[in-house]
Amino acid sequence: MALEDHRCVHSEHRYPVHVAYFAALRAMAGIAGSAALWLLAGGLTVAVISAAGITVFVAYGVIAAGRAREVLTVSDAGISVQGWRRREISFAEIKALRLAYYSTRRDGEKGWMELIVKAGDRRLVVESEIGEFDRIAAACFDHAARNGVALSPVSERNFAVLLDDGAPAGGKADFKVAGAVR
Repeated sequence: MALEDHRCVHSEHRYPVHVAYFAALRAMAGIAGSAALWLLAGGLTVAVISAAGITVFVAYGVIAAGRAREVLTVSDAGISVQGWRRREISFAEIKALRLAYYSTRRDGEKGWMELIVKAGDRRLVVESEIGEFDRIAAACFDHAARNGVALSPVSERNFAVLLDDGAPAGGKADFKVAGAVR
């Protein structure tokens, strides 16, 4: 794959509203289930476990609602997110890149991807539910390759699948293979 194939001048990306809607429904279901367990089972141990569950689902709901309002921008200089918290990573500073695939089924189908971009102590996580995820991942991939960033074999394989350019895993853009990171 030529590095210039995925070059991007400037693009804005958002998470679809329906993603936040379903995340809010999952959060409410988790809160209701945890509260029901607390009310029905009683006891101090169940109360602590239920309170922890409620806390986790409230946090998940807040994060999902915040993500629905975020705007991710990719330019030649870097990637940034504007929302309840502003984050920015310059492509020249990328030190680590990871592309993970998660599936809820044994056969590996119906999953999602998560792109993690690191520069110094900053970290940016982008989930594949966002619009044009492949363009975002490709831009990060190209710039990380220019920086000589090592990819894990797992990330190499995932980029090969995502970018679908026929290049065999391990033969992409002069990446050095690092140990697998999960």
